Amino acid sequence: MIVHLSRGLNRLLALIVLPLLGLVALAFAVAAIAGESSARSLADSTRLTDAWAEVGTFLQETAPRGETVVVLAGVGAILVGLIVLIAALAPTRDRELHLKDGDPDLGIRRRALRGALQSRTGRVRGVTGVSVRLKPRRRKVGGTVRVRATRTPRGDAKAIDATYTERMAPISDAFGLRTKVQSSVGSSRRARTE
Repeated sequence: MIVHLSRGLNRLLALIVLPLLGLVALAFAVAAIAGESSARSLADSTRLTDAWAEVGTFLQETAPRGETVVVLAGVGAILVGLIVLIAALAPTRDRELHLKDGDPDLGIRRRALRGALQSRTGRVRGVTGVSVRLKPRRRKVGGTVRVRATRTPRGDAKAIDATYTERMAPISDAFGLRTKVQSSVGSSRRARTE
């Protein structure tokens, strides 16, 4: 079963786990290269041979037997790193919305449906700006359409809400979407004049 992760979670995993795996791989590489012989030569060069004689036997007892542990840990870190890298770079699945009573194989992408809903807003008296947001359900047919309208102080909020609900009805009913209209007085970045 393939698990579809959100794009944000993929990037978070890549941002946190990949550097950690890099540090682990670096530590294993240093441990494999350095090994016991370089530790003993370091002790000789710093005149700590007496300390090495006391601690060396302890280190040899606690060290893993053979290099298989280091090799297996390195291979495991590489495999986990590749899996996380593939998950971070893999494209995510586009959400498609399906008709409420239509063919389940026939769908429309979220962006295209939002564009169709945006084109249904048109011009309404007293409205200076409109934005449409579409949030589909994850598993079932349907979702929510949010229409935010910026109106003038003289614009009637109830009439604006009713107008947009009526305009969205042909598309939202076909796809099983709930329409929520919110109108507020204020300036909009995409304001248009009446």
